[in-house]
Amino acid sequence: MIFVDDKTRYTWVYFLKTKHHDETLQVFKDFKTLIEKQSNHQIKRFRCDNAKGEYNNQYFTRYLADNGISYEPSTRYAPNQNGVSERTIGKIGAKTRSLLIDAYLSEGFWEETVRTAVYLGNRCPTRSLPKGMTPYKARLDTNPSLKHLRRIGCDCYVQIHPDLYKKWRTKLLHCTLLGYVENTTKQYRVWHREGRRLLIVASQDVDFKEDSFANRIPQSNTTPKVYTDERQSVLDFLQALTNLGDKPESQSNSISSINQQSSCVTSTD
Repeated sequence: MIFVDDKTRYTWVYFLKTKHHDETLQVFKDFKTLIEKQSNHQIKRFRCDNAKGEYNNQYFTRYLADNGISYEPSTRYAPNQNGVSERTIGKIGAKTRSLLIDAYLSEGFWEETVRTAVYLGNRCPTRSLPKGMTPYKARLDTNPSLKHLRRIGCDCYVQIHPDLYKKWRTKLLHCTLLGYVENTTKQYRVWHREGRRLLIVASQDVDFKEDSFANRIPQSNTTPKVYTDERQSVLDFLQALTNLGDKPESQSNSISSINQQSSCVTSTD
């Protein structure tokens, strides 16, 4: 579940075990308390899709009415009426896919990657705000710090606390960076592959190797077939150029073939 501030485009993401109305309502109550305490402003409108069960039920609408919040669901088959959230979901999906492929992470890490995509999106300039402002600055009136950002999926080594490691055992854990912790630049979310567990570690206890991906989790068919086909086309084109010098008698045919191929590529573009 995502919430987007229509003014600043700042985004929050929550992960639900179910879509039952009890859990959805409790998440919104927690979100409402957080936002109103931090901003000293009250939520006045709630705009959403017309999905059954999550928002369009008597419990959720009654809570909105009791708190004076205007309920604005979109009509059926008109997602453009909830365009801000729909576009945000699309952007999060694209970033998540790119992060998973680049880091060679399995799809089981989609939740952590979505969390990271939202975190980074709040710190990226957007055309929805004046002068390319970031949602972070629009909401908190200060520029976000980017010094702590590292490449997702890279190797990192976490120092074990002296009270936890044994005398003759290693003092470091070989982990994979998964993301960051909201509202702080001093902590990271990492995956300890050997222990198969998620760790939240302090920045002073971790060392990153951004050019090393030895701990990448294998993922089959991560390279789309279109890239393979495109690479083969380039190789065929270079081979045709090489053949021009080796077979003068077929020069005209080769040039004609190359010109036809070039026209096809131009037409495709």
